[in-house]
Amino acid sequence: MTKSLIIREEQTLIEQNLEGFIDYQTLYLNSDFDISDAFLSDIVKDIINFVEYKNIFIPLCFGPIMSDFNGLRLATHIRCTPGINQNKNIYIFSFVDISLLLNHECFDILKTKGVNLIKYNFHEIQSLVSNSNTELIIEELTSEIQKLNFRIPTNYEDNHGISNEWAISRWSEAINANDECIEKIKEVQKNNLYFKYLKALYPTNHLSKLSPSQLKINHKNKPKILYIDDKAEKGWYEIFCKIIEDENKIYFRHLDDEFNEKSKEEIIDISLKKVIDEDFDLVILDFRLHKNDFENINITEVTGYQILKKIKEHNKGIQIIIFSATNKIWNLQALQNAGVDGFINKESPENSIDAKFTNQSIENFVTTIDKCLDNIFLKDFYNKLEILKNNLIPRKNYKISNTPLPKEFVDETLKWYELSLNFFKNGINEEQLISTFLIYFTIIENISNRVIEIENPIKEQDFYKFQFRKNLQRLNNYIEDNDNLGFYRKTGSKYKSSKRHLRWDIKIYNTIDFISDSKLSIESINNLVKKRNDIIHSNSTLGSVIEISKNDILLLNKIIYEGLLNVI
Repeated sequence: MTKSLIIREEQTLIEQNLEGFIDYQTLYLNSDFDISDAFLSDIVKDIINFVEYKNIFIPLCFGPIMSDFNGLRLATHIRCTPGINQNKNIYIFSFVDISLLLNHECFDILKTKGVNLIKYNFHEIQSLVSNSNTELIIEELTSEIQKLNFRIPTNYEDNHGISNEWAISRWSEAINANDECIEKIKEVQKNNLYFKYLKALYPTNHLSKLSPSQLKINHKNKPKILYIDDKAEKGWYEIFCKIIEDENKIYFRHLDDEFNEKSKEEIIDISLKKVIDEDFDLVILDFRLHKNDFENINITEVTGYQILKKIKEHNKGIQIIIFSATNKIWNLQALQNAGVDGFINKESPENSIDAKFTNQSIENFVTTIDKCLDNIFLKDFYNKLEILKNNLIPRKNYKISNTPLPKEFVDETLKWYELSLNFFKNGINEEQLISTFLIYFTIIENISNRVIEIENPIKEQDFYKFQFRKNLQRLNNYIEDNDNLGFYRKTGSKYKSSKRHLRWDIKIYNTIDFISDSKLSIESINNLVKKRNDIIHSNSTLGSVIEISKNDILLLNKIIYEGLLNVI
């Protein structure tokens, strides 16, 4: 291919002299047009890349304002636009000294291979066409693009805004989400030179669509999710609606435009009030919600961090996922220490080189929501803790309480209960479930010592009988099943012993049956007690003996809560 393209605003004598000497085609530009990125992008896509050329000649100055040096910008568009002429020789002809171009944002295109600044005359053009045998090979393109030192456009505050729109376009394409804002972002990225530069620098691989099964979130009990982001309506709300509401039928709301012109304190108050008033289970929280958050400030002063702290102070069981472009390790560590339950990093241009990155990010988002929704039972646990504190702590004061309790009992019980919840701060695993399970049995033993007159049994002849404090009802007798060792059954007789000491199994079975108001089946009690005994008496490594499920924890928590509210 030896054909050349000469771009001009009008025909000149030089082009007439070239006729018969070189094979060329002329493209005339209308100087009345405003030379925008969209205009130049269309020129490259629809005209320049329509026919393959070996050499492209561009005037340095064209358009209404000659000092804009639009030739540099057009040359950069050609290099950053995939097509048959992306790597061809580009000659920019000029009548001005190169020193006048040094401060132009596209000056660096002259530093790249295959782009040259030339004088516009017949002999030079003929010589370049005749002797131009080398051109930029496509494998060299990325390294040459790296020489372009582009600054972030002035209409973006910083790189976070760029990453945000980049991620929106990628995620929306992968899950087939769309609205007016997303379309606008895609249109900007298609024509804007900075985004074209990023795509040339970090070539985006083809995205495969995610199926509904890949977006499936496991949930029950109708959870409620809130998304807090000052720019939610710029595309993310539609994307999250597609995943959370459309595909999974989960209650989903957002909070964003209420923040306009609000102070950081007002944003924090609005967010906390929304979470509390509508009783949300999971919050997806943007990290930076106020213009001052983009300054170089301590993470503890960032609005998103302060909202996280406030929500966790209200109820540590409310699940919070931080969704942000920040990837600084100290930020992530601080957020983890503050109790965040998940973190999703917005996709940056450099991530998109990996063809799987976008889909993996979305699937990670789904998995994180799935995990958090599985843990929202903790919200109820922390609510119960506050109720127990309000109920039990005043009872330590014998002077004002009609039903006083020993200070040691209250303090120790609340300490163990709160410790069990702290095990779940960094997620739920087998070891944490087992630890909480054993702590709950410790609390049940404490309750036993309150509801049963253990120290003062009733002696009748040669036997000791035990009774409950509340109604003086005698303890029932439980016997081990000969055919199923480790399992007990409740008899119709009352327990008696030749020893003053109350056996542990009798104490625990009676206590659980008593504080659950006999509503719990003996099979359920057996299941809990046997698991506890298997763990305590096992010689194996803790955690490998028996499986403790979340349902076991839920049941024990319910038993303990009801027991503590009714303890005397």
